[in-house]
Amino acid sequence: GLPGHGVVRGDAEVARERGISLAEMRGQRGTKELISARWEAMKRIRAERPDLNSACIARYFHREGSTIRHAWRSLSVVA
Repeated sequence: GLPGHGVVRGDAEVARERGISLAEMRGQRGTKELISARWEAMKRIRAERPDLNSACIARYFHREGSTIRHAWRSLSVVA
């Protein structure tokens, strides 16, 4: 989960379901499989913790805040 932000399990659940590690999901590789898993994790984290902003989640995933907002818009999650 996100360090220092209480219990957030969406990322670990997605990693386990997809058979990948959290490090792979948070890493820089951009295979279709990893991007899909990353976006799903971002969606679950947003649902689980709507109080976390895109900048916080971006830091966790080593991305820009605009990338997180783009994922949320693409997945029909309110940014």
